[in-house]
Amino acid sequence: MDFRGNVRPGKAASVMGVLGGVLFLILGVVIVIPTFGLFGVIWTLFALITAGFYGYNLMSQSGSSLYQVDVSPMSPGAASPDAAATDPASRLRRLDQMLDEGLITTEEHQVKRAAILAEPW
Repeated sequence: MDFRGNVRPGKAASVMGVLGGVLFLILGVVIVIPTFGLFGVIWTLFALITAGFYGYNLMSQSGSSLYQVDVSPMSPGAASPDAAATDPASRLRRLDQMLDEGLITTEEHQVKRAAILAEPW
């Protein structure tokens, strides 16, 4: 069963979004609208929408998401990322590699190999 989740901005991103939106809103009203006319109105509306969106995320519990993600749970038979590290065969291969590279002695190799083989599978 897949799960669809919503991702919304965190508190710090929301604070920065509100501050940026308010700054651009003030610039729009004071400078851009008088100088550029219709473009200034559009600019100011976008600043208002930005400040409102991030303000809503900052003040509400539910917030509004930026995007959605689909998450598929692992199937029961699928190996987890840690399974390779705990798999006896891969551990034995890594142990043999360590012996070949001279990182461990033959006695250490035999002791560790016996310990790995003695563990329940």
